[in-house]
Amino acid sequence: MSDAAEELRAKFSTYSGAILSSSRNGNRNLHTDGGGPYDSDMERRVGNLEQDAKAIQATLADMRVVLAGLATKSDIESMRSEVMAFRKEVNSMAVDVGTVKGRVQALPTLAALGTVAALLGAFGTFIVFMNRLGINHHWW
Repeated sequence: MSDAAEELRAKFSTYSGAILSSSRNGNRNLHTDGGGPYDSDMERRVGNLEQDAKAIQATLADMRVVLAGLATKSDIESMRSEVMAFRKEVNSMAVDVGTVKGRVQALPTLAALGTVAALLGAFGTFIVFMNRLGINHHWW
């Protein structure tokens, strides 16, 4: 063992011996009558440590609340599978949109519809003109 470890062990055994002897005698403070090491600032320091421990416990309680609301690994895995299914659905919609686009492009344009309407109007005018000339054919 290193010298620092031995020194720490010696200090700990001295302090723990003082604490044990004072608690056996019913004395709750750290001062002992046995002349052992006494740090007059120890009670204040222990009080500070107790306050810090309470603050740490409160922080841990808050962290537990936050952690309870976070997604678990299984939650993330199920979301991943849902996203993959959605991605497949979107890709199939892209194919459907391409099909619709092709069909729309195959539809007659406004110019083509205008040409058909003009031809029908010209044919109707021709028939009316033929009737006025007295040429009656009963083929319509």
